[in-house]
Amino acid sequence: MLVTDDRHAGDMISEGHIDNCLRRAVEEGMDPIDAIKMVTLKSAEYFRLPDLGGLSPGKSADIVIVDDLRNFRAEIVLINGRLVAKKGKYLGDISKKTPKVTAGAINIGVLKPEHLQIRHPSVNNGKVIVRVIGLIKDQIFTEEHHCEINVVNGVVDSDPSRDILKICVVERYKGSGRIGKGFVKGFGLRSGAIASTVAHDSHNIIAVGVNDRDIYRAILRLKEINGGFVIVDGGKVLDDLPLPVAGLMTYLKADKVAEKTKSLETIAAQLGCKVRNPFMALSFLSLPVIPNLKITDYGLIDAEELRVVNLFVD
Repeated sequence: MLVTDDRHAGDMISEGHIDNCLRRAVEEGMDPIDAIKMVTLKSAEYFRLPDLGGLSPGKSADIVIVDDLRNFRAEIVLINGRLVAKKGKYLGDISKKTPKVTAGAINIGVLKPEHLQIRHPSVNNGKVIVRVIGLIKDQIFTEEHHCEINVVNGVVDSDPSRDILKICVVERYKGSGRIGKGFVKGFGLRSGAIASTVAHDSHNIIAVGVNDRDIYRAILRLKEINGGFVIVDGGKVLDDLPLPVAGLMTYLKADKVAEKTKSLETIAAQLGCKVRNPFMALSFLSLPVIPNLKITDYGLIDAEELRVVNLFVD
């Protein structure tokens, strides 16, 4: 029998996901041990998860025992050292009541316009260098630009004349008030703001705009409709697509969704947006595992180093 330790393997191997990948890899001629390392040890090392990926003191005891090195059927599964499955039967506690969840509760706490401001810690008036997320056409990869930008009364703001727009990610589940703020280049908006609750993988609120007023109004509109897509200009909501189920799904039929999506894209283009699918592009800017520079509610993320980086360049 094979014993391996990996949180993802422990969660999924009995469901037929990882075992299918392993089985196929071995069928194609890969050494079984190398295949196992790829889905356990190497994955944990790459994502810097030191408590996962192998069997040794100090690691999380998520253990899978499989029948052989070809079929990879899970005989026993342990999570944190506790037996939870044996021979295809779940042995965990299922007596706990499932908590009641509202279909689309957007909880941003008390949000004020000034919470969206970017203030420099020491410069009151002058110029500073900031990191800017650079879109790449038709790609989810981004570039990291260093751009000089004005500080007026301590506030660093967008510069739409150079296509440098404000981008914000607002935590929307616990009302923590956590907001990641930065700048992005490539959308081309000359006025207004767009915002969405589809933002991989955490799906917090993400918004891009020319000014804080429109970004703020767009975020509030998302709260009003329990999530979705929104376009605002001059403080007015121009159009939206509600996604009331967790801010990700709708009860509308596919043709209606397609029609509304087309309308949103047309309006965005009228505001100067150069991106063909702006909400799709927006959704991937908060995915911090895709290089190079991304943004979450914790701030700017260097996706190659997997660390938070300062907006301001020394």
